[in-house]
Amino acid sequence: MSDGTNGPVIINGIKPDDSAKPPARLEVRDMIKNQPDQWNLYLLGLERFQNSVAENAPLSYFQISGIHGFPYTKWPDRDWNTMKPVSGSRGFGGFCTHSSILFLPWHRPYLALFEAELYKHVNAVANSFSDAERKADYVKAAKTFRMPYWDWARPDLPVFPAEAGIDANNQVARPKTSAEAPIKPNPLASYTFRESASDDNINWFPDVNATVRFPSQGSDTPDEQAMKQQLSAFFQGQQSSPKGRNLTERVLYILQSYTNFGAASNNRFDSQSITPGFEGWGSIEDIHNAIHNYVGGGGQMASPPVAAFDPIFWLHHTNVDRLFAIWQALHDDPGNTATYVTPRPAAEGNFYTRAGSTESAATPLMPFVEFPGGSPTSGGTFWTSEGVRSTKTFGYVYPETQDWLFPRREDIAQELRRLYQSASLANILASTGAAFDASVKNLKTRAEAHVAATVKAPAIAKPSASPEITIQTEQVPEQVPVAATPPPAAASSTPSKPQEDRDIKKLVGNDHKYLEWLVNIRAEKAELDGNYVVHVFLGDPDDAAPMLYPTNHGHVGVVATFGQDADTACENCQKGRAEGLRITGQVPLTIALAERYLAGLLDSLRPEHVVPYLQTHLHWRVTLADGRRRSRGELNHLLVSVVTCEATVPDSADGWVRYADTVVPRPEATTNRTGGGRGSGTGYVGGGVAQ
Repeated sequence: MSDGTNGPVIINGIKPDDSAKPPARLEVRDMIKNQPDQWNLYLLGLERFQNSVAENAPLSYFQISGIHGFPYTKWPDRDWNTMKPVSGSRGFGGFCTHSSILFLPWHRPYLALFEAELYKHVNAVANSFSDAERKADYVKAAKTFRMPYWDWARPDLPVFPAEAGIDANNQVARPKTSAEAPIKPNPLASYTFRESASDDNINWFPDVNATVRFPSQGSDTPDEQAMKQQLSAFFQGQQSSPKGRNLTERVLYILQSYTNFGAASNNRFDSQSITPGFEGWGSIEDIHNAIHNYVGGGGQMASPPVAAFDPIFWLHHTNVDRLFAIWQALHDDPGNTATYVTPRPAAEGNFYTRAGSTESAATPLMPFVEFPGGSPTSGGTFWTSEGVRSTKTFGYVYPETQDWLFPRREDIAQELRRLYQSASLANILASTGAAFDASVKNLKTRAEAHVAATVKAPAIAKPSASPEITIQTEQVPEQVPVAATPPPAAASSTPSKPQEDRDIKKLVGNDHKYLEWLVNIRAEKAELDGNYVVHVFLGDPDDAAPMLYPTNHGHVGVVATFGQDADTACENCQKGRAEGLRITGQVPLTIALAERYLAGLLDSLRPEHVVPYLQTHLHWRVTLADGRRRSRGELNHLLVSVVTCEATVPDSADGWVRYADTVVPRPEATTNRTGGGRGSGTGYVGGGVAQ
């Protein structure tokens, strides 16, 4: 295969021995536990990939990562490649497909390219061992190696894998060595820039010349160190972490309820497609954005043009591709064009797609070449969404999409329920025996934490001064919803322990129905330089330390824009900015409310109880990606709304939850602090319209 120096790189993945049953990409912590030889090879292969190839080589770690943004050059950047921008483009504006129906399909061949190169390095390492060093075992492990994914929604695991942290003590056996030793620096924690170190567009931290997560905000004070330690402990599961639970709820809600690919795949706001249905607010891209923010915290991972240089990007996006594949297995009908990428106007366009043209399953996914010939500009014919519809095309599957183990959609759905049992109230209520008991025990444990939080606020490290940016704070009234009328007694009570008589089954009526409660958010992507975060709380936020919002007890979830500023070279982003592109996000509240029901803080999921509770306890805040607080008044197009969707509990544990086709807006749940009417931008009445 060409290395890109004199011709196109043909991307065809890894050829398995059995194309019908290719190896599965594994969750990284499952790989550590069950495939230690592959884990050893993964670390050494990734280290070799990052360091053994010159950064200007087309198949280097640096150049492949750069396809996602900086240095904003054609790829491969060689004289033979005469690729030119479409008419009307300002120049090379990148291949960005964020907020596009091509978002998920475009990243599939991108990951396949990275995986194929990583595979070469893994096999090179395996063949470097001597026979006495178990070479045969390593070669065998390398043959079925596939790039692992990081399932940040697994309820039985910490949100963040400690093995990918800067302080991880990952032991490896190297060729020609007598004993295992830590791999330093950790190739999963950062990428060290070499020839590119002088480019400050990419190397943001020249003191370390590497990618960084949660960088310093200008000082390394004891307060800031304490905050970073707390964030690290929180995300690595050393503290109680409800964050993963809401991520799980979001994932399962999308996979179970969103049957339209356009709605499930990307976060572009389209009032035509979401009226009057409930689809179109949440999306896989929306959840993907939240992870970029949770992990990056102002470092490269939180910024689109440089995120791919951080090694955790590849673990994250492999999981995003996994969710894409699971959604397909549940809802896509291969051969039916209506269940996949349907034609949609490319409002913004990019380097190779003209604004206003139509994006479809036949749109080229540049710069990824399927086979040589057929194109005078790149020397090859590009992959399309239709071409990448099956992961087997690139020689891999995921544990849940092994169709020889899970031949029916019902089998896959059952496996999802096993993995994410406590993330759906309907699934909990439909379960029986040990599964039901375990889920209820989980909810009751978190209910105890809610009771404790009403008695004593959690002690957290606080900085000497708030890092909030106070622009316009005095001129713009707060929009924090506070009750206009007193809530029911149960909502305002502070029991000393969970109510023993609370039966989770009583949340469902005799008709087997209950209400899913959702916070739907719409925002203009380009505001606040395009990269800001809306935090949703059920409880008072601790505004003394906005960086620590995710660790607040009442923090439920975030919607992150993951955009770029006005100076970006990204063509797609610039056109979106000019046209006022709006995006959506969704934070489910149902599980959090069920926990509060068990805690005795809420009497039911019916509107007469939930609405007053939300009037008192639902809050939201805005921060930049690095955690600095901003006034919500700086956002002219932020819409925060509460809606309900009726759900019907299945008759058995292997049945499907049924969701109503429409949602009911609950504008009364978001009131102004003074009680004198709703806050600005909070009264959703359908189709994204606010009153």
